[in-house]
Amino acid sequence: MHRPLERSHPPATATTSATSEHDQQMKERTLEGFGSRLAELRQARGLSREELAGAVDVSRRVIACYEAQSAQPPGALLVDLARALKVSTAPTNCLV
Repeated sequence: MHRPLERSHPPATATTSATSEHDQQMKERTLEGFGSRLAELRQARGLSREELAGAVDVSRRVIACYEAQSAQPPGALLVDLARALKVSTAPTNCLV
């Protein structure tokens, strides 16, 4: 006789709730104005999105998403972007 498999993870509603909570926490940690500042610095350096993307090893679309403020880079990529744009990541004069 076969026994039904026991569920070893929470039901989908709990996962959805946890995902929502995680999304909210990430939104609270966003860098205000990052996208517009990124576009401003890129243009000031005379770089296309494609050139900046190549310098940090991502696609042009990723740079476009960051500039449109629909996403923000992880910390390591933030450092690479700062280097490519020749700016500091210090709060006083950087991408943020």
